[in-house]
Amino acid sequence: MKYAHEFAGIDPQRVRYADWFEGTAYKLGGMGWKGDRLALEVGASAEFSSGGSLDLDLGGEKAGELVSTTGRIGAPSDSKAP
Repeated sequence: MKYAHEFAGIDPQRVRYADWFEGTAYKLGGMGWKGDRLALEVGASAEFSSGGSLDLDLGGEKAGELVSTTGRIGAPSDSKAP
């Protein structure tokens, strides 16, 4: 669990895509995440007798009226194969 508080204002972020020099710049405001923020993440991993494994992670974040959730499922592969 993580708690964060922003003491200063949040500046907007500018984003450009592949057309970096000539393309449109998008401006993303961060005011919704300003102030107090609470995040919670949990995860689990299982290893099988066959040598494989499975990972599962879930997370969420809340700041004022905004809520964000994430999920991840992973099945790492053996990178030692020829």
